[in-house]
Amino acid sequence: MKARQFYLAALFLWVYSLHSNGQTLSFQWSRQFDAYGLKNMTKAVAADVNGNVYTAGWSQHGSASDEDYVISKYNSAGTRKWTVAWNPGSIDEPASIAVSGGYVYVTGKTKQGSYNVIGTTKLDTTVGNTPSGWPEYFSSTGANSEGVVVKVGQAGDVFVAGTIYKTTSPYADYIVLKYPPSGGSTFTQYGPEDISGQGSADTLVDMVLDANDNVYVAGSTTTSGNENYCAIKLNSSLVQQWMKQYDYTGVSNGYDCPAKISVDRSLNVIVTGTSFGGSFYPNDDIATVKYNSSGTQLYVVRQTENLYGSWESAADMVLDTNNNIYITGSIGYQRGGGGGLIAMKYDTTLTQKWYTRVCGALSSPALARRIAVDAGGNNTYTVFQVFSFTTPVWTTNKDILIQRYDASGHAQEGIRFDASFGDGGIYGPKDSATSIATDGVGGNIFIGGTTTSTLDTNQGLYGVVLKVNAGTAFRSSAAFVSVGPENAFVAPRSYQLSQNYPNPFNPSTRINFTLSSPGSISLKVYDITGREVETLTSNQYYSAGAHEIRFDGSNHASGIYFYRLFSADGKINEVKKMVLMK
Repeated sequence: MKARQFYLAALFLWVYSLHSNGQTLSFQWSRQFDAYGLKNMTKAVAADVNGNVYTAGWSQHGSASDEDYVISKYNSAGTRKWTVAWNPGSIDEPASIAVSGGYVYVTGKTKQGSYNVIGTTKLDTTVGNTPSGWPEYFSSTGANSEGVVVKVGQAGDVFVAGTIYKTTSPYADYIVLKYPPSGGSTFTQYGPEDISGQGSADTLVDMVLDANDNVYVAGSTTTSGNENYCAIKLNSSLVQQWMKQYDYTGVSNGYDCPAKISVDRSLNVIVTGTSFGGSFYPNDDIATVKYNSSGTQLYVVRQTENLYGSWESAADMVLDTNNNIYITGSIGYQRGGGGGLIAMKYDTTLTQKWYTRVCGALSSPALARRIAVDAGGNNTYTVFQVFSFTTPVWTTNKDILIQRYDASGHAQEGIRFDASFGDGGIYGPKDSATSIATDGVGGNIFIGGTTTSTLDTNQGLYGVVLKVNAGTAFRSSAAFVSVGPENAFVAPRSYQLSQNYPNPFNPSTRINFTLSSPGSISLKVYDITGREVETLTSNQYYSAGAHEIRFDGSNHASGIYFYRLFSADGKINEVKKMVLMK
């Protein structure tokens, strides 16, 4: 058993506003982790609607060939509630995290023997314990396997997507796994699948689920030097429904590399990424393709701008509740000096509504990382890495910048994070964002990444998580996690929220709760995206005892909904799931 020591050191930040036009961004807190006094990195973050944030990263232990998964939970105030190190192999690196139904799920790769295998673990959100039947491992004989994305279905099934890398043709294949909630080494498998025929290399980059647990994966497939987008739809049993490729017709033997896949509320599928435009290198465009639920291609749009060497690259994509599409990326950086961040909005027909470029000055190039949008599409937020070159050039400073845009795409205020450790900026520091999460109705943005200092004893690499309040509600995949005790001590509960009855229901159901003392209570209903759809009672005074409220779903579509009981003082806060079935 490896000795473990965890601590949080103060993270010093230089925070300033780029603009003052109706600032809504508000920095809340930052936390860093250093598990063993060596190198660390936060790879993924997830949030629940109660304001807790969960991080997955790795920490170096002893040598560069010895790394552990490190998974942590912080409450809304930034207090770390627990940290768990998982070290099943010699090099253990997580890639993705998900939170659902009171559990945290993390997948990635773990080196066992000569090869990497996909390692997926499950922890309860209360104290970080691993339930019976978990963790799970998947290996392919004589090949390296890596988990890329983990998602949780409506019934609690765990979906893991990744890539198998081989030493012989075909050199890489998609792999999708489905585990039951109980784990236990029982799983359904799609792949390894040679999509394009012998000689191809198929590399997965992203996966999403729809409300029916259909699975959509995207990646690239390569044959004879020609790399294409490849999107696949599987049903909930991992049976392939369709497979579609996108190959820019203007170029032979070019590259089309997807970055993200999304599914809108009408079950249309959108894929975006970087596509070679031909003529010279680099001449890259951001290409976005939209398919209907049957896989029929509806629209294609290519964003190209002859600026900073004609290089444009997609980094992330998100949708709002009206199925509008928001994409962030970078422009011109690969040509050396210059370039910056771009953000854009498309409507449902891929007609561009706005396009904005920031950080285009030659002295301050930027690389896009992540994007978020509020529920109504009124505010868009991009997270990117901005560079400040110093002398000599290898002492590049890197900061994390979060930028807000209004409904018309005009850049508003921003906050720049510069984690100075007292070295005066001589050799850094170098701050990098890797991931983003929002907590839905809470209006908070969480950013995961790294921060460095060459003058520190831990070789200059800490994992970091930042919290910013945006003052708005998000359409988010934030999990509705039932609130349990925050540590091992279980305090007596001052209330009880019962499961609605009947459930499933049509069109109405009863929600009962009991209070041990009087107080002001709110009860609200949310759809599966985290969007509030109805307020049943708001800050209403209730006496001690049992109470019943009816919810009428006549004006709502069939599907999964959540009801949340809470008080203004935060002492009451619980969420339960219900199903409207018409």
